Amino acid sequence: MSLSQHPELLQKIEKAIDTVRPHLIADGGNVEIVELREDRVLVVRYTGACRTCSMSEMTLRAGISRAVTSNVPEVLKVIAYSQDAH
Repeated sequence: MSLSQHPELLQKIEKAIDTVRPHLIADGGNVEIVELREDRVLVVRYTGACRTCSMSEMTLRAGISRAVTSNVPEVLKVIAYSQDAH
């Protein structure tokens, strides 16, 4: 699903991520949306310090995924970008 064709959905996802983004930025990192797959899985990519952080998986599950799936019912799951995600 192309998020560029669904700006209202992209806005909802960004708003949900924005609830945890200040914590990521405070630690020198951030996260960006890569795509929303047809199976309703959101793929995100860590930037900055988050790329190599040992806590990134916990941040994904307890922070980003919880915020997004709780507020955006169109998203079933959030995963971190990897070659396997495509």
